[in-house]
Amino acid sequence: IEWQNVFNDLVQPNGDSKFLMRFKTPILRVSSKDEISWTLDGEFGGKLRDVQISNQYQALTIFSHEQ
Repeated sequence: IEWQNVFNDLVQPNGDSKFLMRFKTPILRVSSKDEISWTLDGEFGGKLRDVQISNQYQALTIFSHEQ
């Protein structure tokens, strides 16, 4: 039942709940007492206690070739 509540909270457009907190930030730092397995773009990123995630605004340029 809790997983159903989490899913319901994810599809709601706004608001926080018991299972979900929404916020916007350019940088997020996550710290833990224990090492946590981390995945980076689907690849194993190691076991870490501290992780910093940053938004690289417009860091990727995509070109398309029209025929």
